Amino acid sequence: MLLNTGKAHYRIVWEVLNGEVNDVYVCQKQNEPTAPYKTVWLVKDRLLARELMGKLDGVCETCFMHNEAAGFVFAYGEERPLCRFYLNAVQCDEASPSRIWLDLVVRCMTSGLPPAVLNVILKQRQFHIGADGDIWLGSFVDLSEYDAQTGEKENVVLCAACIMELIALGAAAKTSAAAKNIRVMKLIQKKLDRNEYQEFMQLYSDIRLMTRDSGRRGSKERLKDLVVTRQDTIYRILAAICIVLVCMVIFMLVGHLLFGEFSFWKLFHAPLNRIGTESLLQ
Repeated sequence: MLLNTGKAHYRIVWEVLNGEVNDVYVCQKQNEPTAPYKTVWLVKDRLLARELMGKLDGVCETCFMHNEAAGFVFAYGEERPLCRFYLNAVQCDEASPSRIWLDLVVRCMTSGLPPAVLNVILKQRQFHIGADGDIWLGSFVDLSEYDAQTGEKENVVLCAACIMELIALGAAAKTSAAAKNIRVMKLIQKKLDRNEYQEFMQLYSDIRLMTRDSGRRGSKERLKDLVVTRQDTIYRILAAICIVLVCMVIFMLVGHLLFGEFSFWKLFHAPLNRIGTESLLQ
């Protein structure tokens, strides 16, 4: 079968998916054996096709109609699933774990994809890593999971969960940085439990802060790290101090009302009874 985009004719090299909502093919320009492969979606659901036509224009390479389906042409990237090649990349020093996590967050932030499409990519773990450690988002997706109401908040939560899966892989394999990386996972889990992640930049900042080279950090950076990791304890201490201060103020006010002076200070010094040789008690 040939697909006519209006600008070029593509022959199907192989079929990736034949679904109820969409089909996915890897294609190549007809009569051009050296032309690069392309990933092509054929969206058969009419409502979804109409919506994506407006949202993917400018994101994909070409939009076209094929019979009653909407077609979308994307650049093709060789499949190297991150979850499968992560340990190899880390153990062979192709990329540090923190670089991989940060690159994944950056790819999500800068993809330009509609949030609902990015959500499907994250749900179906369509992110890949090259032999040089570079990360890219794949497009072999089943759009039956498409939810038009999805926003950045849902996506950053999914991205955080994906990063935690990678950290868990490293911990299970006992990589050299596994113990240090568990601290990052605990922080992310704590913030997920509190529903704190609203934007990708929040997740990026936490990972960046927690994975800086401790040997190159100054006292200011170490203090920030301490605040992030021990914020629960710090909040409890501050709350206790506030309660003590409030009790002291109440005690002073009650003493003033009952005795006409701030009797609180009598606890710390004796009353003034004499100036020189003159007594004040007369």
